[in-house]
Amino acid sequence: AVASVAAVVWANTSADHLANAIAYNLIFIASVSTVIFNGNPLLRFDGYYILSDLLEIPNLQHRSKEYLYYLVRKYVFGARRAQHPSQSAKEKSWLFFFVIASTIYRVFISVRILLFVADKLFFVGALLAMMALVSWLFVPLGKFVRYLATKEELSRTRGRAVTATLAFATLIAVTIGAIQMPDYGHAEGFVEPRQLAEVYVESDGFVEHVEPSGIRVQRGGEPLLVAHNGELAAQRDQLLAERRIEEANLRLSAQSDEVVTIQMLLGRIEALDAQIRRINERIAKLELKPSTHGIWIAPDIDHSPGSYLRQGDKVGMIASVDDLLVRITADQYLGPRIAPEVGLGAQVDLRVKGRPDIGFTGTIRKILPAGQERLPSRALGYLVGGSMAVDLEDPEYQRSAQPFFEVQIDPNPDQAVLPTLLSGQRVIARFEMPKKPLAVQWWRQIRQLVQRRFQA
Repeated sequence: AVASVAAVVWANTSADHLANAIAYNLIFIASVSTVIFNGNPLLRFDGYYILSDLLEIPNLQHRSKEYLYYLVRKYVFGARRAQHPSQSAKEKSWLFFFVIASTIYRVFISVRILLFVADKLFFVGALLAMMALVSWLFVPLGKFVRYLATKEELSRTRGRAVTATLAFATLIAVTIGAIQMPDYGHAEGFVEPRQLAEVYVESDGFVEHVEPSGIRVQRGGEPLLVAHNGELAAQRDQLLAERRIEEANLRLSAQSDEVVTIQMLLGRIEALDAQIRRINERIAKLELKPSTHGIWIAPDIDHSPGSYLRQGDKVGMIASVDDLLVRITADQYLGPRIAPEVGLGAQVDLRVKGRPDIGFTGTIRKILPAGQERLPSRALGYLVGGSMAVDLEDPEYQRSAQPFFEVQIDPNPDQAVLPTLLSGQRVIARFEMPKKPLAVQWWRQIRQLVQRRFQA
């Protein structure tokens, strides 16, 4: 109800009004947030009780934990008197699924809340993080050690329980801290033709005909744009008329053998011919012919007929689709690792963003140094769905908020997907780094998270 009223207020107020901003926030707080928190069955709010009633499993959360504890006590520790909390095979499945899903989601939500609080109040967030570490790790660990040492149900299998616990802890430690695991870095970029010819108007005139954008053109082929300049045509007609007059005067002078007059008339005719040639050249330039092979790209060209274009106005470009280049922008956390850990000539897996089924490979041909601030394309910025933060003070929204690394990749030839790639498509590149233990990878990610959010 609150979200509905807020939506009406938001739709009927101007964007610069305070009520509009308040209503906008209320729409999400009273609808999306309600669904995420109140309607989510993995937290003990309304959605949890609805799910519990639908499944006819009372006290779902507590019993799911007890079921997980039962599995460990009975099948790992060998406890003989472990009580089974489920009453049917259906309950077993739901209890096991719920305890795993709810635990993962609860930790995720808690971490997000801690990060949000730390963004606003760093010391409060740090204090909450330490309290969470104690309550999530040290308190359960202390209870578990006490259980192993004193619980009566383990009196006959305590050695097995301790051995299994140590073996499990060793396995986790070795898996996380010693085994070399694949390490990948991902960055976003876009496809562009290596050869790109911009097309400019070479002479003033009114547009009469244009070729539609997206067609394939050949060098020197049919005109991309045909314009008309009545003033140039009138000047040429006037010059031609003057030339005919001078030719008539020349014939009369030739009959009277007036040498001086003949030489003067020949000079005038030669000057008129030069002017006519220049006019014809300007008129010929009213037909813009392709200067190279490729695809004619001019998204707004359909609105051009009838408009007046001046010399130097850009009308489009011709892109070569047979020779493509992928330009990747890597942030300051991934960029410095690419040169030493991946290097030139390395193979990179690429996927078209939004179409993970379209994949191809490429070879790194160039890694530009850090300090780049001008994005190769606005499509890579936050405002149009990209991954790079942009400087909001830049009117073109093409200057990145932080310097980045640029990696240029040549798509490997003879791949079936290449003819379907389009200029401007965004792609995701996956860089394969040397293998590292998970502990090393996680520690680096945690440090980068702290640096990114708190500039520490």
